[in-house]
Amino acid sequence: MNHFSFIVNDEPYSLWDPDPATRTTEFLDSIDPAFFSYLAEAHAEKLDSAEHKRRVATATRMAYLHGIETLMTLAAAAVQAPQAPYAWVALAKTDLLRGVIERISKGDPTLHSEITQWNRTWAGLAQRVFAHCTQENGWPKTAESFGRLWSIFAGEFLNEMSQAEYNSLKHGFRIRSSGVKIAFGLEHQFGVAPPPEEMKYLGGSDTGSTFYAIERAGPDVPGTRSKRSRRHTVNWEPEPMIRGLQLIDVSIRNIVAFIRIANGAQPHKIQFHRLEGVEDLPALLDDSISVRTSSFDTYIPDAEIPATTRKELLAEIEQAFATAQP
Repeated sequence: MNHFSFIVNDEPYSLWDPDPATRTTEFLDSIDPAFFSYLAEAHAEKLDSAEHKRRVATATRMAYLHGIETLMTLAAAAVQAPQAPYAWVALAKTDLLRGVIERISKGDPTLHSEITQWNRTWAGLAQRVFAHCTQENGWPKTAESFGRLWSIFAGEFLNEMSQAEYNSLKHGFRIRSSGVKIAFGLEHQFGVAPPPEEMKYLGGSDTGSTFYAIERAGPDVPGTRSKRSRRHTVNWEPEPMIRGLQLIDVSIRNIVAFIRIANGAQPHKIQFHRLEGVEDLPALLDDSISVRTSSFDTYIPDAEIPATTRKELLAEIEQAFATAQP
């Protein structure tokens, strides 16, 4: 029986497995990076469909956010437990995963890692991943470009609005599959919008997600259980999502290659990937959106909502239930 200890963010675990090396190989062999390129190609074919354009755009966004989550999970497993990524992934609850990604994004030198000689940044991780590639034919620039790309993906993964949007989309609770365009103008009469030609356009998008997020209501008191809903819109365009899925594909291939070498594979037998002719990978994610997020909802002053405790609410619910009984 083989045994070793590893860390998930700061949480230690002891793994006892008969053959972790074989299980790691099986885990890596089961990963299909081309799945994300397939989704990109499948959705791209139907972007011009008048009937399903909005559904296709939403599906593209869901696939993109799913792909980022997959990439970040695999990268974090490579950092902390390359000898047993299958175990790390299974134990990495969302808060632990986000903790690791945030610490890499901040360059936290205290982050525990089984990888040696790197500075706990996305740029540093990319340099380690591509360390076995030749220094010729532009590979150093490739590593630098991937580092910037992974930093952008990490920022999107950590963005609370993106997480709220992703949870809404994957559970099918989105209110409306469309973006928001914002313009303003001076009213000539109270409550009557000015003519369209007088409106100044700020920006927006035809595609995006509108959903409810739950947040604190009332005074900012520790432990309060008072909440409210707020309507949010996130604007995006499907074309950068499709290109992003292809970048996620090639990124996952390279992380998997790196883990194979960390588990004893001979570097000269492992293939790394890049997009030929593309030096600036983050540029493929560029879009024309000037207003990325917006929120228009009822203003509720904190003073109008009391802070509540778990004990108080349980007593209130129990009393209401008892009163309702025949």
